Amino acid sequence: MTTTVEKLEENRKTVLVLYIVFAFSMILQLTAVTSTTGILTGTIAIITAYIKRRANKGTAFESHIQWLIRTFWIGGGLLLPIATVIAALTIYYMGDMTSLYNAISSAPPGDISSFLRAFELFYQDNFTLIVLTTIVTLGPVIVWSVWRCWFGFKLAKESKPIENPTSWLK
Repeated sequence: MTTTVEKLEENRKTVLVLYIVFAFSMILQLTAVTSTTGILTGTIAIITAYIKRRANKGTAFESHIQWLIRTFWIGGGLLLPIATVIAALTIYYMGDMTSLYNAISSAPPGDISSFLRAFELFYQDNFTLIVLTTIVTLGPVIVWSVWRCWFGFKLAKESKPIENPTSWLK
């Protein structure tokens, strides 16, 4: 039979792992190669947080579970889509669309290879704009999410609750 102290220690370890996994998932989403892995890892972490919500009810870790769930929904459900739309609009309006327009207008209908080549040329022509726009728009969302994981991890490590788990910063 497990004691209350053992259960609390198990809950603390679970919360610490969730913070690490969630922060890691946000970092993985920075590159096209690892973004799918990052999304899946973050989804697993948040599902686990929802599952562990009841087990942490009334403990110092209840606020951490709420903090993690809010980090996921505010970051991934609100800030990330807004940043993505801003990035896409910035690239569309500030980028050189000539290669894309020319290739699409001159390609025979249904010719996917022409479209892919046009997209490749567009990417090459606008690489700097794409990278800078991504850093400026999506970077703050990633930094905010990882910071929230670090802040919560630090408190969970000491078995301290988050004073205001509904806040955006502290």
